Amino acid sequence: MIRRAKSNDLKQIMEIIHRIIPIMQSGGIDQWDHTYPNEAVIDGCEQGYQSIRLDTSVKNKPAIKLYLKLGYKKLGTISFRNGLFYCFEKSLI
Repeated sequence: MIRRAKSNDLKQIMEIIHRIIPIMQSGGIDQWDHTYPNEAVIDGCEQGYQSIRLDTSVKNKPAIKLYLKLGYKKLGTISFRNGLFYCFEKSLI
């Protein structure tokens, strides 16, 4: 059975994230480390956050497709030293 995570699931979620980080890094994906994502990000809705914002390279087609599928809205583009990135936002309220 799949269900929406609750605040009391946070410890197990963080354990999974910390186990996945070395696997991602060994594959050259440095998006996560031991400081991000953190409990405040994961538990944001419970903390009173109104939205989640993120970005990804305009070349990262799988992430773009996933974010749109998950209900994020594309807000625009920004330029970083390593290229153009789309900005996304999802309302939590």
